Amino acid sequence: MVRLFAGALVGATTLVLLASIPGAAADDRDVHGTGGGNGNAPSVVITGTSVVPAAFGLAPPPDEDGPAWEYEWLLSCPTNLPGRPMTDCIRAQACPRERDSLWVLWARPLGKRGSAIDGWQVLTVTCLGDRPPEVVQPVLTPGHVLEAVRRVGLPSVQVQVQPETATLVNFDTIFYAEPQPFEGTVQVLGFDVDVLAEPSSYRWVFGDGAVATTHRPGAPYPAKDITHRYVDAHVSVAPRVDVTYQVQFRVSGGAWRSLEETLTAQGPPTALQIKEATPVLASG
Repeated sequence: MVRLFAGALVGATTLVLLASIPGAAADDRDVHGTGGGNGNAPSVVITGTSVVPAAFGLAPPPDEDGPAWEYEWLLSCPTNLPGRPMTDCIRAQACPRERDSLWVLWARPLGKRGSAIDGWQVLTVTCLGDRPPEVVQPVLTPGHVLEAVRRVGLPSVQVQVQPETATLVNFDTIFYAEPQPFEGTVQVLGFDVDVLAEPSSYRWVFGDGAVATTHRPGAPYPAKDITHRYVDAHVSVAPRVDVTYQVQFRVSGGAWRSLEETLTAQGPPTALQIKEATPVLASG
């Protein structure tokens, strides 16, 4: 099982946005809600529970079966955690521009009934002005999945050669591979994206300048599905096989989808000597 933490690929349908308090001092004081310690400094709370709160300019979620997300901006203070009263502190004022504050954007996934199904996660920490921006919801696209799988990497396959280590010139040398489907999970901000990659083609690089492509992995002797004849003797070559995968994915247990673009994993080279048979006279 493979897990990857990547950028903001979320399918949120619930938004909670808390704005900062203009003119907040560098001491710790309650600024969360209208009943806070400073009655003249209420926070701004915006919620949206429809599929897409149009007023926020959010894009449609990529998968209706995926989780909703809840967001919360908080000043970057040690005691500021989602769901608790927010305080100001000296640390939150450590930005290059005097009027900016250091904000933390938190998020957590919600189930279909609106209850949390996982804990809060930090999405970003950034210097902003008096008010954090509205959270614009990115759409989880096949392109995001493709980049995530590229970062994880698909398994390379060692080419198998018969005879091993050394073969003869003008001889049908056998090549084959033993690939396996790849299964893993790419986790991106709470989304569990299941990935299934299956080999679809094989590019055989024989090491002497010749290349062949097949849709089968070949097989060991006595099969001769994939063979190659070397014409130069007394040389060493480094054949390999590059495997191209067709990738399918599903988000949070939803329906499987296929990526239009394939991914290729280059195989490691194998040392192979090309020899010439020496005739030997035998008495009759």
